[in-house]
Amino acid sequence: MSKIALSPWQNPEDGFPSDDYQDAVAVALEAAGVGVYDERRDERYDFFIKIDRSAYENGPLEWAKDGLIIGWSASEDCDPLTEEFYTTSGVPGWSWMPISDRHAGGDFVEELCTPGTKDQIAPLAEPEAVAAAVVALVCGEKPEG
Repeated sequence: MSKIALSPWQNPEDGFPSDDYQDAVAVALEAAGVGVYDERRDERYDFFIKIDRSAYENGPLEWAKDGLIIGWSASEDCDPLTEEFYTTSGVPGWSWMPISDRHAGGDFVEELCTPGTKDQIAPLAEPEAVAAAVVALVCGEKPEG
């Protein structure tokens, strides 16, 4: 397995995204006009940001009455310090999950895509790129192709 050069957003000990990365994404979302309602990180291999309803209540996701979650996750036994982590199918990283009802527990989970494409955003995309993808999502931008 080939080791990679670490991104400034990775913990040097295990390669998973740092708390600073989660914080920077939340700041970038706010700067892009997408309010953050809540953040949660329970494990080193995942974290979630709940988007403020005002950011999407008049758009195509208005039906998600109980929330819109933007999350970063990976398998707890993967190794983000290796090149294989980023080149294997089923790449971990960014996703989104609408919640239509408090009992729904999430209606489905989809990859968060680079605006204008059907390509999943890079696992450690710059916070501003993640925010741009979320803006495209809540505004209803359709992917090309």
